[in-house]
Amino acid sequence: MYAIIDIETTGGGIRWSRITEIAIFVHDGQQVLESFSSLVNPGMPIPYFISQLTGITDEMVQHAPTFEEIAPQIERLTSNCIFVAHNVQFDYNFVRQEFARMGVTYERDRLCTVRLSRHFLPGMLSYSLGRLCEEINIPISARHRAAGDAEATVKLLERMLLQSGTEQINAFVSSGSPFEQLNKRLKSVKLEDVPQSSGVLYLLDADDKPLFIEGTTNLRRRAVAYLKNKAGKVGKTILPKIADIWFEETGSNLLAILLANERIFKEKPAHNKAPAAAPIRWKITATEGADGFLYLGVARSGEGEWGPFATRKLAQDKLGQLLGQFFLCRRYSNFKSTACAPASCLKACQGSEQSDTYNKRALAAITATGSQAAGRLLIDKGRYGNERVVIFEKEQGGVSWGYFEGSTKGYTEDELAAQAVNPFKSGNATAILRRFMLKNSVQKVFSYGQKVVAAGF
Repeated sequence: MYAIIDIETTGGGIRWSRITEIAIFVHDGQQVLESFSSLVNPGMPIPYFISQLTGITDEMVQHAPTFEEIAPQIERLTSNCIFVAHNVQFDYNFVRQEFARMGVTYERDRLCTVRLSRHFLPGMLSYSLGRLCEEINIPISARHRAAGDAEATVKLLERMLLQSGTEQINAFVSSGSPFEQLNKRLKSVKLEDVPQSSGVLYLLDADDKPLFIEGTTNLRRRAVAYLKNKAGKVGKTILPKIADIWFEETGSNLLAILLANERIFKEKPAHNKAPAAAPIRWKITATEGADGFLYLGVARSGEGEWGPFATRKLAQDKLGQLLGQFFLCRRYSNFKSTACAPASCLKACQGSEQSDTYNKRALAAITATGSQAAGRLLIDKGRYGNERVVIFEKEQGGVSWGYFEGSTKGYTEDELAAQAVNPFKSGNATAILRRFMLKNSVQKVFSYGQKVVAAGF
């Protein structure tokens, strides 16, 4: 018996997120015997970008049952069934964690239709549910809704059962664990359910408070290293205190490092060094002189200023660029040299231009800095299938990120930037990103502000 399941959540890692919708189809290998679908009140706000993706809003779940209220039905429907899902670790870990919050142990054998598809349907362009079903002509009635995605997963499983038979399909069921002894140290997560991919690893104490947080390219390998006391001095220090682990899968190594830094900034684990405080923000200033001309300079925050920039050098570099772009005089700026190069200005510094016309260009220049329409977009792999990560580094300083579904149609740079809805609040995200890019790479990098169309991913 199979219980084919799909869930929608509030987004993010299991530690901070909750289920907003669940659908279950009980299948005997031939046909669906019973089904269940329900919205779930997560007890927390649903982020705007998640509502945009799923269509599930706070108003829709306001009067929906909590997970605890529908837990008996979920327990009954999945009892003596193999838990089946597309990317099963995601759905299974969320459901098991919801039961764990109630103090209930939830254990099921698991079957992943992503893994099955890669084996029995080789050569596909993508193994995300949407793209895979489109390629093999399985319709999805409501993408990113639990019932629609679960029903498509049913049809996908039926297709492979018909093609290969129950015995071959069931050979992919996960049950036993090679980490039996190590798992005894942990309260909720089992090491076999931790993915071997990039993400943020949390080592927790008996009160579920983080002892140590780390970004890594292989979550399971690092978790095992800590539990086997093979993680250096820090690992040796915290090993006796580890009561559980947690993780956020990211897909992108860069995002794992940035998110780990952000979580350390927020959680302040005892064994992590605190991230650097937010740097002073610099701005381009405009001050009217006694001669009536606007003098452009660089200073810390205050009235009549444009920016901000993460460092003084970034602001000064931008000011130099604006002087040339708008034919402004270096004499009316805070650059040490007051001499203008030939043809670099309209000779206001030599009395050939009046202050009113000069000041209009100066105002146009500093207003341009306020748009923040410059920087770069970094695209990297996501957690599964065709999902991608976008990281937006703004020229003035500041980094934000988000997930989106890859597409062959292409995206404008504004569409990509609009997906980066999560700002990093720690002060050193820009420095971490730039240090990473000196020695590493991501899938694609685009300059923002050129109004180009990026090819599909």
